[in-house]
Amino acid sequence: MAGRGRGAEEGEGTTAGVSERLLFAGTMPAEAAPVLLPERHPPAEVPSPDGAPARPTSPPAAIDRIRRQFRGASFFAFRRSAAVAAATELDRGVGFLLVPVFLAAGVILYFSLNAEPDLYRPLAAVALMAVCAAVSRSW
Repeated sequence: MAGRGRGAEEGEGTTAGVSERLLFAGTMPAEAAPVLLPERHPPAEVPSPDGAPARPTSPPAAIDRIRRQFRGASFFAFRRSAAVAAATELDRGVGFLLVPVFLAAGVILYFSLNAEPDLYRPLAAVALMAVCAAVSRSW
């Protein structure tokens, strides 16, 4: 039942068990976090009394900051972070909690079908999942 890094087996090449409580116990930041003060924005321009059109203003700094953050985002980075998060959750043993979710998804899929599926299609899907599980497993 223990996953990687849990210390299920004792011997050479085995990592010691990690207590998640110890990872967070007594962790004080080295220095106080800086206080983020709101940025000062220039006052909005008041239109001139003669009715001349006002100059267009640049977008606020918050919009520029969001654009810069999304510019650095990529599908590869998202995929890597999702894989790390999934591996961490499975290592903690949370994967068992997803069993009812997948069972409910299967029930919803089954009852949304227009006709009863033939026997060979579900068996082919189970065989395909078994092959994928065997290939993805690290022996």
